[in-house]
Amino acid sequence: PAPGGRSPASLPAAAPAAPFVLDTRNLAGRGVRTGAALINAFFYFVCTIPGSVIMSRKLLEQNPELAKGGFPRIDQLDLTPLIEGVIWVWVGLLSAMFLQSLLLAIRGQNLGKLMFGARVVRVADGQPAGFVHGVLLRFLVPVAIVLLLNATTMVLGFVFLAIDYAFMFREDQRCLHDLMAGTKVVRA
Repeated sequence: PAPGGRSPASLPAAAPAAPFVLDTRNLAGRGVRTGAALINAFFYFVCTIPGSVIMSRKLLEQNPELAKGGFPRIDQLDLTPLIEGVIWVWVGLLSAMFLQSLLLAIRGQNLGKLMFGARVVRVADGQPAGFVHGVLLRFLVPVAIVLLLNATTMVLGFVFLAIDYAFMFREDQRCLHDLMAGTKVVRA
C-alpha cells in the first residue's frame, strides 16, 4: 500500500518531464570554434619554444658531435640538459594554461575565443560558465584525460581529442568537453 493507505494504481501519475530543447540560434559556428582552437594550439606551442630552445642549446653544448651531424654512442650521450629544458617547457605550458583558465573563469573566453568573438556559457541558463563549468570541467578535466592517455601511449590522447572535436558536428555543435561541463559556445 502507498502512503495514506491508497493503492499505487489510485495515486495520481507524475507529469512527464518536458524535453530539454537547446537554443541553437546564437551558437558560434564550427569555423569560429575551429579557428579559436587553432589559435589556442599555436599559443601553447609558442609558450613551449623558450624551453625547447634552452634544451636544444644545452644538448648541443654537452654533445658537440650532434651539431656536426654525428651521433655519439648512447652510453656517451649526456642527457642531463634535457631536464632543465623539459622543466622550462612545462613552465611555459602551465603559464599558458593559467592564463587561459583565468580568461575562461572571468570572461568565458580563452585567447582564441576572444579573437574570434565567441564565449562559453552554461547550457541550462546561458549564464557565464564560471570556474567550475568553464575551467575545471570544460578545460582542466579534458586536459588531464589527454595527458593521462598520452602518458600510457602517445596515440590515445590524440584519439580522445579527435573524438572530442568530432562531437562538434552534432546538431547542437557541442564538443564532448561541452557535454561534460554542461556548456555551449555562443557568439560574443
